[in-house]
Amino acid sequence: MRSYVAFNRRLAKQYEVWMVAMHYAQQTQWIYKRTLRRFLEFVGKKSVANVKHTDIRRYIASASEDGATLDSVYRDLGILRQLYDFLNLGGVVHYVAPRFVRLRRPWRGSPRPLALPTTSVVERLVVSALELQTLEAYETVRSAYAALPPKDREALRSTRSRRIVLDAVLQGGPARNRP
Repeated sequence: MRSYVAFNRRLAKQYEVWMVAMHYAQQTQWIYKRTLRRFLEFVGKKSVANVKHTDIRRYIASASEDGATLDSVYRDLGILRQLYDFLNLGGVVHYVAPRFVRLRRPWRGSPRPLALPTTSVVERLVVSALELQTLEAYETVRSAYAALPPKDREALRSTRSRRIVLDAVLQGGPARNRP
């Protein structure tokens, strides 16, 4: 069997030049080069132009067995797709093998909730609401106050003057802003 190692390296070098021409960030280029190096090691003496989608699957399985996460394997597949798109545009391949491989998407879960407000945040919101005197500002204070634990609510109402101001804001602000 003929060795295509030098041919594969030349193709990888051309792809690196293309990444520079496309102004890829240095970090991106480094990640892509690392992935290409690993893939070329996996392919060995076989021509990159003759790789089938089953070879791509075997590469992904091998990377996963070596401890790669789903995120990194998914990223590697995307890099290989771009490489083979580049080779396809150059006429080197007519079959973009990585495009025939599907992975399940990395799970992203639900968005993290915003941090619960603290008493100092609510105090600043109260001051802002009194300065702005808008319904939106009062609604924001009410929402933040409702999210506080009961002991923090009591701490906010610890003095008579604070209790009066807080009650005014929580009830909708000054009378002139009420509908």
